[in-house]
Amino acid sequence: MIKNALKKGAAFTLAVVMGISLAACSSTSKETAPPETQTTAGEASSAGDEKPEPEAKAELDGEIVFGVICSITGNFPLAGENTKKGVDMAVKEINEAGGVLGQKFVVTYQDDAANQTGAVNALNKLISENVVGVVGPNMSSNVIAMSDTVKTAGIPCLIGGTSPKIAELKNPNIFRIRPSDNITAAAAAKFMHETLGMKQLGIIYNTDDFGSGARDVMTEHFKDKTDVKLTMEGVNTGDTDLSGQITKMKSAGIEALIYWGHDAEVAILARQVNELGLDVPVLTSRSLPQVVSAIDGSYIDGWYVALDECMNDPSDVIQNFVKAYQAEYDGQTPELYAGAFYGATKLLADAIERAGTTDHEAVSKALRETDGVQGIIGKYVCQDNQDMLNCCAVMQYDKDKNEKLAANIIID
Repeated sequence: MIKNALKKGAAFTLAVVMGISLAACSSTSKETAPPETQTTAGEASSAGDEKPEPEAKAELDGEIVFGVICSITGNFPLAGENTKKGVDMAVKEINEAGGVLGQKFVVTYQDDAANQTGAVNALNKLISENVVGVVGPNMSSNVIAMSDTVKTAGIPCLIGGTSPKIAELKNPNIFRIRPSDNITAAAAAKFMHETLGMKQLGIIYNTDDFGSGARDVMTEHFKDKTDVKLTMEGVNTGDTDLSGQITKMKSAGIEALIYWGHDAEVAILARQVNELGLDVPVLTSRSLPQVVSAIDGSYIDGWYVALDECMNDPSDVIQNFVKAYQAEYDGQTPELYAGAFYGATKLLADAIERAGTTDHEAVSKALRETDGVQGIIGKYVCQDNQDMLNCCAVMQYDKDKNEKLAANIIID
């Protein structure tokens, strides 16, 4: 059961209650510099002080290498950039704290170019380099394309794809470090229908596994609700014109629109909804916060977004992360990918420590036994389907691009 609590005008805070019953919410994000740029504990502490340096070098004896797959090129380069920032920061902190199993934690990146072939090629390259584990990718279709290779290689993979279809793979080596669309898509549908009272709903969705999975969740949510009429239209990754889909929504007389797709398309949607005069409440998937800085504020005035993390939560865990990130990256505020894959990197390092070895099977076993490892927003708990998180929030933007909490979503 999903409960919503509308809180108009409230300051934008974390939408997930830390006492969540199934699992606490958390996110991560990743970036890492080339191995030679990573800072060890000794390097960080020895500037201007020669004495600690020999001890620090002795503490980090050897290297443990893990891989990151993200979209450095293709349609989602900003996602890759923010992912790398989060991972880089996590790696730096881990090494400053003594590394992993007394060794330097080193990252190597592979670009999936935001497509399935790129993801499989990236994974094969990392497997050939004998990495201890893989963090990423974020696109659900890329995760699904990689699944058989992950299973055959037996390599632990901490992914960000949110499609419910990923859990159906039953891959013992795939661990989801973001909440599934079973949570966020159902919460979005319920919010629009029950909280805002909308009965004529439009749904524009990406036709890939991410978007179509969410579409199926929302369709299932509404199947017994005879007072709701749905109008649905698909878009493809890389589409640059959504005017046809928006026009159909307008002609259908929808009262509200839900958009479930990727970063590039949501920026186009924001502009064209305004240009075509579709004046209804709009709720998007997690893509909106990633592109909001590049969007005219008048386009998104009053828009909502369903997502898995909030950086304005006053908790020490989140605010310490935000402050550290801003110090590391010239005042920039972390967003979804940075937070999600920062946490994934820390979780992988923790699992290796608990396993006491870099053996793939042992690390996967340690990940399956995860129960309360602290993440950014909450604690990771590995569920039966190997999802690590279970929470959701609905936020709202105003014309000045300020964010506020619209609803708390709690999963019972």
